[in-house]
Amino acid sequence: MAELVLIRHGEAVGQGGFNGRRTDPPLSDTGRARAESLRERMLCDGLLPTGNSRLLVSPMCRAAETAEIVFGEYLTTGLKRETVDEFAEVDFGEWDGLNWAQIKKTDEAAFDSWLENPVDISPPGGESLSAFDKRVMQGLERALSDAAGADCASEQKPDNSRIYITAHGGVIRSIICLLLKLPSDRHLSFQVDCASCSIVSTYRAEDGSVSAVLSKLNIR
Repeated sequence: MAELVLIRHGEAVGQGGFNGRRTDPPLSDTGRARAESLRERMLCDGLLPTGNSRLLVSPMCRAAETAEIVFGEYLTTGLKRETVDEFAEVDFGEWDGLNWAQIKKTDEAAFDSWLENPVDISPPGGESLSAFDKRVMQGLERALSDAAGADCASEQKPDNSRIYITAHGGVIRSIICLLLKLPSDRHLSFQVDCASCSIVSTYRAEDGSVSAVLSKLNIR
């Protein structure tokens, strides 16, 4: 059906705290340099766009900047780019932009409760992992549905369709968990590095169900 190439943005200014949906810093110098290195690695590995490809990008500037660096001239030679609001990072609410020590100092009880059950408990004014997964799923389902329609219209084989998603660590972990049918509490069972790409191949059965294989994690 489609190969998903999941790209996490390079390091942003102030990387290391709770940089979520409300905090939108640009890439740091290190982040830009590592995004350029990722582009070279993807070029060497034959992972840059060819044929039937689409680019889906988070609305946040650190993801958009990374997409510009990685895909550069492809954006002026036919690669379709779409902004997907559902692929914005998780909303940490009042904790957005703070670090662990700051949150624990000012909101220890709520922070401890959230750490015990982030799937169902939201940061103050933010969203739980279950709500976040539902949001990401909306964007993902639309992307896969569009890919299936494009395959049928063009009569191309499923593995000829490639979807690039340039987004955030939380979004990529969510997509992987959703496609592999892992529960939301497995989000932190694996690490997604900044300025890396991971690859998931998806297949749609005759009954419409989608199965997936995670073939690469943290190419950089």
